Amino acid sequence: AELQMLKAVDVNKENTIAQFKEEVGRLRSCLTEKEKQHKEVLAQASPLSELKAMKEQLRQKEEQLQAKQQQASMLSAELRDASSARDRTMADLYRMRLETDALQQGKQEALAQCSRLERLVKQMKDDAQQEAEQQAKSEVCRVEDEAGADPATVAELQREVEDEAAADPATVAELQREVEDLKLRLHMAAEHYKEKYKECQRLQRQVVKLSEQPGELRKNPAAEAMAVPLSVSPDISVPGSPGSADPMLEAIIQEKLKGFSREASDRSDKYRKCKQMLSEEKERSCMFADELAKMEVKLKEQLKTNDSLKLQLAAEEDRYKSQVAEKGRALKELKDTLAALMKDKERLEEDLQKSAGAGRKTEAVVSEEMRIQSVFLQYPLPYPQDAPTPLLVPQSPTQLHFGNPYSTSDARDGADGEFSDDLLPRLPPVGPPSWDSNVVCIQPARNLSRPDGLEDPEEQQNNNNNGNTNEQPAATTEPHSPFLNDGQTPLGFESSVNVHMRCPLCELIFPPNYDQRKFVEHVESHWKVCPMCSEQFPLDCDQKIFENHVLTHFDSANMLNFD
Repeated sequence: AELQMLKAVDVNKENTIAQFKEEVGRLRSCLTEKEKQHKEVLAQASPLSELKAMKEQLRQKEEQLQAKQQQASMLSAELRDASSARDRTMADLYRMRLETDALQQGKQEALAQCSRLERLVKQMKDDAQQEAEQQAKSEVCRVEDEAGADPATVAELQREVEDEAAADPATVAELQREVEDLKLRLHMAAEHYKEKYKECQRLQRQVVKLSEQPGELRKNPAAEAMAVPLSVSPDISVPGSPGSADPMLEAIIQEKLKGFSREASDRSDKYRKCKQMLSEEKERSCMFADELAKMEVKLKEQLKTNDSLKLQLAAEEDRYKSQVAEKGRALKELKDTLAALMKDKERLEEDLQKSAGAGRKTEAVVSEEMRIQSVFLQYPLPYPQDAPTPLLVPQSPTQLHFGNPYSTSDARDGADGEFSDDLLPRLPPVGPPSWDSNVVCIQPARNLSRPDGLEDPEEQQNNNNNGNTNEQPAATTEPHSPFLNDGQTPLGFESSVNVHMRCPLCELIFPPNYDQRKFVEHVESHWKVCPMCSEQFPLDCDQKIFENHVLTHFDSANMLNFD
């Protein structure tokens, strides 16, 4: 059973090794396919139009890198399990070898003890047999003596009784009493013989018990054979019975000889059986030694295969690390190219904004000249028109960071409601106005839209384009206000008060000269922004809804499955 278990363990190890090789082949094929796809994408995609695809590929490569790291950890864990199984197998083999040595030593000790017990039993049997033979011989001699003496005495007494009976009846009666006394003595001798016979049987049973006690050996049939001649009824040897002398002795001797022959045959059978058992035990020990040698050879082969697998795994790990390093360098290059492309994009956007600002300035100058030329006076000025003195500090309208709060139009320019210096009309000073006439103060209307930083960049760009187109008619229509009459000019409402910027979500106040971009980044930090369409979600929005929205930008049919 242990050999079968070890064979099953070897088969399982071979299966795991085959699985590892298949997994390594699949990983190599996957890496080659990914490299081909990456090369095709780099060959086909243009930097400006495929930035999103490059980001997606970057994310996929990172996920693949994580998957490869997990696979490497799994392979290392399986290798640790295989090494632990190998250690357990070696421990089991060592334990089996120790048990085999202990069994062989125990077998040798048992054989030595068995031989010693056999010698002891044989000696005890010989002693008991000699003692029983001596007792039997003495009893037989005594019985023969008594049996040989009594008939002559009886015959002699009978003759004397007959002779004296004829002579004297008193003498006859005395002789009869003597005869009766002799018969009584014969009967007593028979009883004594019976007692001796019982004592011999008891001693024989004690000898058998003593022979059975050491080593718990089987009952020797020779002891039973020895009891056969003594089992004859002692009544046969009773003096006075016919044929009680020589035939009984011959029968006893024959029975003893038969018992001796049976005992010798039993001993020879027992010796033959022990010899056969010893040969079988030697064969079994040789078989165990052969199996142990085979297992040692298999174990050495398994150790060699494990070493080769370790070397292969180390080579695979080195190659995998080199591939990971190459992928990391490729990813770094992609990131660098992406950063360069982003910088180019920002520079192009700035150039576009500058060109748009220059166009707006030229348009504003042309519209201002046209408006100045269209001004006419209905009544003459009460004061002489002198040349205007130049201002020491050029005046510029205040920039509103939160848009025009009083405007009625919903459209906003690219700066989210801020007034540009080029869009405001600049009129030269024409002298003090008449206090009797109406004074018109241009104030911006309230803007009900949300503050800066809460719009998408694409919407801001669209608003910039729309604002550029809508600013020109606004600049041309302002001078045609119905309040401009009686030769009076409008007064520009220029506030010198610094306006603080306030976050509309956390009520955090920023200084007036704070960077607009940082302010927008702060406001956007309160929102979750989609990396594909820049759509904003509140922070308490469900993460599942946000992920589903992001996944809608990808084609589910072409997405790679890394499960």
